[in-house]
Amino acid sequence: MANGKDVIILSGTTAYLENISKRKDILSNLIIAVHWHRNDDNKLSIFEQKSLRLWETQDNTDINFATAMTYDATKALVEGLKRSGNNLTRKRLYEELSKPDFVVEGAKTKVRFDKNHDRLVNAQNIKDLVFLVSPKDGEFQVIK
Repeated sequence: MANGKDVIILSGTTAYLENISKRKDILSNLIIAVHWHRNDDNKLSIFEQKSLRLWETQDNTDINFATAMTYDATKALVEGLKRSGNNLTRKRLYEELSKPDFVVEGAKTKVRFDKNHDRLVNAQNIKDLVFLVSPKDGEFQVIK
């Protein structure tokens, strides 16, 4: 174990970068936890299809977890502002986002918040919100 080959490296999204594939010495032991992972090109979500058309990219590699989470946050803010009506204050927006019936369709699954105002993660949506990926053959693959 002195050479580190038996050590599993668990990382967050900071290691979820294409250039990590240059680090051949750690690739086989690297597992990264991410909030979203793009589908393969044959099974694009509606969000991914719309993103490709909007940004006119050739494939979905430019769409990443940050894109998806920003999309979800923006959708939630827009819906919260709509529900606020003419009373557009931070307090009113907070109240709207806090309502138990608040829900918007996100990049991969519905966006809801729990009583602590965190994104609701439960048995129904965890498979769409939490992914473990590992670099293989030059790209990130979901660990199943």
